[in-house]
Amino acid sequence: MSDKFKSYLPKNYKFKSIIYKKEDYKAVITINRESKLNCLDLETINELTLAFKDSSWDDNIAVIIPDRKGEACILNRR
Repeated sequence: MSDKFKSYLPKNYKFKSIIYKKEDYKAVITINRESKLNCLDLETINELTLAFKDSSWDDNIAVIIPDRKGEACILNRR
């Protein structure tokens, strides 16, 4: 197994556009750009990529839940 990437605690990341939490077996990645209708920009995409990568490398995480703040978002709830 490669040691190129290690999983870290979410608080170690200083994300500006997302909220990243891990508890029990779940990782919740929330887009937090409510004032911009949660649209994705390059910074948000980079943060999402890092959070998904971190979650996928964490052996304690079984499910990743994408979410958003506010009503408007690319993640449409039905």
